[in-house]
Amino acid sequence: MSEIIQELKFHPEELKSEKQLKPEVVAPLVIKDGLRGILLLSDKVSGLPYKDDDLEFLSILVNQIAVAVENTLLYQSEKKVNSELNKAQQQLVQAEKLAALGQLSAAIAHEVNNPLGIIKNYLAILSQSMKKTDKSWSHLKVVKEEVNRIARIVKQLLDFYQPKSETRIPTDIGFLLEDTLTFVEEQFSKNKIRLAKKIASNLPMVEAFPDELRQVFLNLLMNSRDSMPKGGRIEVSARLEKDRLEIEFKDTGSGIEEKDLSRIFEPFYTTKDKGSGLGLWISSEIIKRHGGEIKVRNREDRKGTRFNLSLPTGDLR
Repeated sequence: MSEIIQELKFHPEELKSEKQLKPEVVAPLVIKDGLRGILLLSDKVSGLPYKDDDLEFLSILVNQIAVAVENTLLYQSEKKVNSELNKAQQQLVQAEKLAALGQLSAAIAHEVNNPLGIIKNYLAILSQSMKKTDKSWSHLKVVKEEVNRIARIVKQLLDFYQPKSETRIPTDIGFLLEDTLTFVEEQFSKNKIRLAKKIASNLPMVEAFPDELRQVFLNLLMNSRDSMPKGGRIEVSARLEKDRLEIEFKDTGSGIEEKDLSRIFEPFYTTKDKGSGLGLWISSEIIKRHGGEIKVRNREDRKGTRFNLSLPTGDLR
């Protein structure tokens, strides 16, 4: 009995229960790869001793239980393998899509940038030959702004799809958040936006692409800033929950219309007059690339928006 207990490595509480049972019969559950458990029987309710017939029946029962346990373990193992295989296939398909989109984006960017450069040059010539008092000056200014917006969209597409290193590095998410907040602090202060942070001290190092995550943090902060033209408050929090990093950006801005919430992460979908509709989509794609998810909802008091990021951790401490 002691050898069986030692092989199964029982928890102290389980050993305590076993001693309290004072088993009369101990039957091992054995499958192909060894001992998987034991079946303990205490005294019969009748008080009579166990006979050979009882033990023979018990032997058959234990064998059936062992087969059931083995089948369950095989099913769980097969399910896990299939899940990992499906995940790998999805990642491969996604990688192929990104590669194809990257080639397409580069080709489009090349075709767009050439005429765009010519247009910008002629706009510059027109600007120099035109007085600001001319009626057409305001029209020319609008054209220049829209041309610059096209250039920004093309650049964002190229930046996102250009080949990147596939090597993740150990990253301190807490430090990355702190550093990003410090970067925007002065500018936000001028816009009467207060930054509050609640970043846990026990955040683990994770394998990540830090520049990409910094871009996500900046995109969300700028998005909040744009929703508060008269100033407000942005609260950034980060905490560890089991094996996930939970990061939240919460603002006191104008919020997002309910009809827009479900489409906010679609490419080129924007609620801003001069937005490209790529910032949040790129942020979403980056978080997916890290195996995480991003969600958005309006605050309960409908005075602002919450963006929640959830990232898997690989504790390197």
